[in-house]
Amino acid sequence: MLQPKDLQEDGTLNKDEIIHVRPSEIALLSNHLLQVNDILVVNKGKKFNVHLYDGTPVKAVATSAFYIITPTAATIHPEYLYWFLTHAEVKEYFLLSSTGSVIPSITKSVLSELSVPLIPMTDQEHICSFNKAALEEQKILKELLEKKEAYSAAYTREYIHQCRH
Repeated sequence: MLQPKDLQEDGTLNKDEIIHVRPSEIALLSNHLLQVNDILVVNKGKKFNVHLYDGTPVKAVATSAFYIITPTAATIHPEYLYWFLTHAEVKEYFLLSSTGSVIPSITKSVLSELSVPLIPMTDQEHICSFNKAALEEQKILKELLEKKEAYSAAYTREYIHQCRH
C-alpha cells in the first residue's frame, strides 16, 4: 500500500517503508490495483510529490492521499505527463490553488483544470529522452560530488596526520 511518506522528492519510492498487504486481502482490493504507467499525485501537503508507477511493488494500491491518473497512451505519453507534473511551475500552481491553511490540499477540479500542453507524440518522446538523460547526469554528478567530498575529507585528515609527525 503506497502512502505519501513512501515517496521521495525526486518521485522515487522508498521501498523499505511500504506497508505490505496480506495476500488474502489482495482479492478484496483487485479493483484498486495500480497499473503500470499510472501517475500518483499526492493531494495533501506542501510538496505535492508525483510518482510514475512502473509496476514495482507488484500488486500495489495507493491510499486516498493520492490522485491516480491513468494516461491514455494514444494522446499523452505517461513519462511526458509525469515530467510535466513534476515541474516547479505546476507545483506552484497546486500550492496557489490549494485549500486549507495548516495542511494544504488540492481538489480533483484543480487537477483536472490544469492545462497540459499536448504536443506531437514524437516531441513528447524527445522530451522524455532528454529528461532521462538529464536525470542520469544529475545522478552521476551527485555520486561524483559525494566521492570528491570523501576524497577531500580523507586527504585533509591524512595531511593533518602527516603534519603532526
